[in-house]
This record gives sequence, C-alpha cells and structure tokens, in this order.
Amino acid sequence: MSFVGHEYNINKGDVEKLLLGDINAPVEFFFDPSSEAVPSMGPPSGLRSVKDASNNFSILEIKYISNYIETIKESDRKYPSMGVSDPDQITDDRRNQIKRGN
Repeated sequence: MSFVGHEYNINKGDVEKLLLGDINAPVEFFFDPSSEAVPSMGPPSGLRSVKDASNNFSILEIKYISNYIETIKESDRKYPSMGVSDPDQITDDRRNQIKRGN
C-alpha cells in the first residue's frame, strides 16, 4: 500500500524515522518515554493519519517497538560506551579499543 504525504522531514530522529517513515502525515504524533522523566512508561510509540494512494480514505496507523527495552540492553551489552577522562593520558591499546568500538 502506498501513502500520500510530504517529503521526509529532516527534524525526525532515528527512532521516529523507524516508526513513522519517510513521509510527514498531516497528523503525526511521536512519544519517546526514554527522553521523559518517567522511562518506565514503555517503548517509543507513534501514530499518524495518512491518506491512501487514491486519496479516498484515511488510515490511522499506531506503531510501537514491542522489544525496545531488550534491544537497547542487547545493544549496550554488545557495544558499550567508552570514554576517556584525560585524552593525553590514554594508551595506544585503549585508543585502538575505542576506535574499534566506535
């Protein structure tokens, strides 16, 4: 099924693009609880109202990522953040480890 909409909005973040795609619907809402004060409210979710390709009717899409928390945990385990408090004191081995991780 194809939808009628505006071109991709450069202001969308990665998760919003994943959920809501490359078109901007006339009505579009995205909620990311990980950026809010209460991260236990569930995964990012979104909804939008889009017209079908014939422009005869509207469809209400409601989307969420059911395994979002597990995916984030797995990603953090496989690709942990690496930082350096004093770049002048870092060893070559540690510098190479950070490069591989990034």
